[in-house]
Amino acid sequence: MNFKWITATEIYAWTAREPRRAQEILPKLIIKLILASTNNIDNFNFPSGKSIQYSGFDGFLTCFDEVNFVPKGNSVWEMGTYQGENI
Repeated sequence: MNFKWITATEIYAWTAREPRRAQEILPKLIIKLILASTNNIDNFNFPSGKSIQYSGFDGFLTCFDEVNFVPKGNSVWEMGTYQGENI
């Protein structure tokens, strides 16, 4: 199998092309990346799709390991598709 890695630049370009769709899908992408990093999490919720319109944090979880990009313990997550300066 040939896999193509997706870069941060490609994600940025996608959010510029389809900002509303990116807002709906980004939380699902983030939780899938977290679950690929560790399966030692509990109590997680990252609403996506039409659920993004509700107030509150974009996601939360409890991680029992310390892994790259995911802190150990309870954490809340905020994400956005702001079209400011390029990364």
